[in-house]
Amino acid sequence: GDRHRDLITQTLLLGCIAALCALAAGVPLGIALAGCDPRRVRLARFALLVPLALPSYVLALAWVTLAGTRFAAWTYSLPSAALVLGFCFFPIVMLATEAAVRSVPSHLAEAGWIVAPPLRVWSRILMPLIAPPLAASTLVVFALSISDFAVPSLLRIRVYTTEIFTAFAALYD
Repeated sequence: GDRHRDLITQTLLLGCIAALCALAAGVPLGIALAGCDPRRVRLARFALLVPLALPSYVLALAWVTLAGTRFAAWTYSLPSAALVLGFCFFPIVMLATEAAVRSVPSHLAEAGWIVAPPLRVWSRILMPLIAPPLAASTLVVFALSISDFAVPSLLRIRVYTTEIFTAFAALYD
């Protein structure tokens, strides 16, 4: 009934917002990394991969510690949980973007830059070529976000993962 509809809405909203946050952070960083010499960005790439290596629970704890009681109403909210999950998973989008931009034949972009402004080259040539990997990586982030238990649980967000755990704990305690 209404409870399941609310849970589905909350879960899908969490996944969509987290995927958009990951996209917003990952795409510019991936483009920046792709524009640099691969040997020179190793340390930067490694540093940007740290959120992916850490458990999401640790990042959620860090968020609660940083936000503290000053922003308590916002700290324990759906947008906050989505932001934390987006931060956890943005390296996936970043790596996909970097690989996609590096895979575009350079003569296509160079030919475009001769006759058109950079914004038009990006919108008409490069974005259509890198859109499939971006869509795939965003879908991966969405799936990981809606299946994450740690962040919604710690931030007290009612989504399907927390409800399933609660039901399981109640029946098998």
